[in-house]
Amino acid sequence: MNVLAISNQKGGVGKTTTAISLAAALAEKGSRILLVDLDPQANATSGLGVSKHQPRSVYGVLVRDEPIAEAILPTSVPGLDIVPSSPDMAGAEVELVPLLAREFRLREALPKAGEYDTVLIDCPPSLGLLTVNALVAADPALLPVHGEDHPPDGPALPPAADARVPLPPPPGRPSRLVQGGFGSPFGEGRADRRRRTPPDNV
Repeated sequence: MNVLAISNQKGGVGKTTTAISLAAALAEKGSRILLVDLDPQANATSGLGVSKHQPRSVYGVLVRDEPIAEAILPTSVPGLDIVPSSPDMAGAEVELVPLLAREFRLREALPKAGEYDTVLIDCPPSLGLLTVNALVAADPALLPVHGEDHPPDGPALPPAADARVPLPPPPGRPSRLVQGGFGSPFGEGRADRRRRTPPDNV
């Protein structure tokens, strides 16, 4: 089972859109896909037609040690399931702080999810414990960015965050980083963006 985290500490760069589109495309190719929505906004959940108000969600998996298999829901896309987010996730960062092995809770839960080819994790726009859980659980991380002045700075992990939590790869699978680029949502042409973007960020 491959695990891919889709993360960027900057918001509005297309993380959720990428997660949903990639998950649906892989499912249509015949893969069994699980999308884990770690964002308290739950846009991946609602974007796949699933209600944010479920008796089981990723919140219970992370904070209450509930079995992840009981939180998995089917979507309208054959072969694509989701672990939904919920409004309770707004307080999950604080509630995770005193818990034992708080950085590894998602990683420890995923092997019990069932038989999936790929797990995609939609992260919140932050470098808090939810994103750290995703990065610890993942093999690679996909970092969507816009080709503009400031978004390329978003993916960089600050030294404090990097030193605070070790991010060991799962056994036998070395970590690797994949950075992707996406067009601006403001309707600019590629040439316009290139003129505005410093050469070392292109």
